Amino acid sequence: MILRGLDCLIFFGNDVSWGRGMANFRYITHCASALGGWAVFPLDGEPVVFNGPAHMLAPYSIYRSLQDWVQDIRADAGTGAVIDYIKQKGFERATIGIVAYGTHNTAHTLPYNSFVSLTRGLPNASFRDETAIVNEMRTIKSPEEIRFLDKASQIARKKVDAMIRTIRPGTTEAEICAQMIAVDISNGGEPQTFNLLTSDNVFEDDSGYKHLLHGSEQPGSPTMRPIRNGDLIITEFHTVYCGYMAATEFSVFVGEPPRELVEIHRASMESLKAAENIMKPGNTMRQVWEAMREPAERRGFDFVELGFHAHGLGS
Repeated sequence: MILRGLDCLIFFGNDVSWGRGMANFRYITHCASALGGWAVFPLDGEPVVFNGPAHMLAPYSIYRSLQDWVQDIRADAGTGAVIDYIKQKGFERATIGIVAYGTHNTAHTLPYNSFVSLTRGLPNASFRDETAIVNEMRTIKSPEEIRFLDKASQIARKKVDAMIRTIRPGTTEAEICAQMIAVDISNGGEPQTFNLLTSDNVFEDDSGYKHLLHGSEQPGSPTMRPIRNGDLIITEFHTVYCGYMAATEFSVFVGEPPRELVEIHRASMESLKAAENIMKPGNTMRQVWEAMREPAERRGFDFVELGFHAHGLGS
């Protein structure tokens, strides 16, 4: 903050994109509220958090018990309370950095009306978007953060195992998803509904089965569709432990898979192994995606490429 000439930072967080909109807010304040909120982080002095309606903070905010970093936690009354606090601290003419959340596939989360309210309420202050400085801080994970990611991955593996155990002809998508959520929570994961679980039969002439490329988001997934022989069940889901996310994609086939699916699976496993081998310090992202594309291109397969889309900044 000193190097960037900032007197204070204003943080805004919300639950956009299954909670990722809280990532920067949570990293600094240790408050992981789905209700979102505001925080003021001065260069000198203690931070303050504005979170939740007044009745949920009376007589005591739960976040006072869940962390020991921020002690001043107040009701979220919108930008008016933030503006009043800034004035009380003498920052009416300060250089203020705004920190929200945004990646190349998630729009900047600070609402336009909120920004207008801040600039009108503090007309002599200078505002700058400083979301990038916190993103940069979080890009390289500490050993403790890596342990959290590893724990999230362990829980994710248990969810995959639960998925495999549950899938039988007659079982519904909803039952499969419910078992995965139960395993997540019972092993210490944070409740996550993000699961693009989708199924369809690959042997039937059904133009709708093309949705198996991506799955379906909530509330379109899961459905009460019963599983049958010849079904392909795909899933992409998130597992979060202490705010750190493991993203998983996994597919299960019921019965004897067709040759085409076996070849796709082999290419996918080669691509995964190529990524593990090439993702080392000093290599470029271009080298990574070229290595990952090669098994599909060599076989003449088409592919759907999500790209590198900032899951790491969602933790």
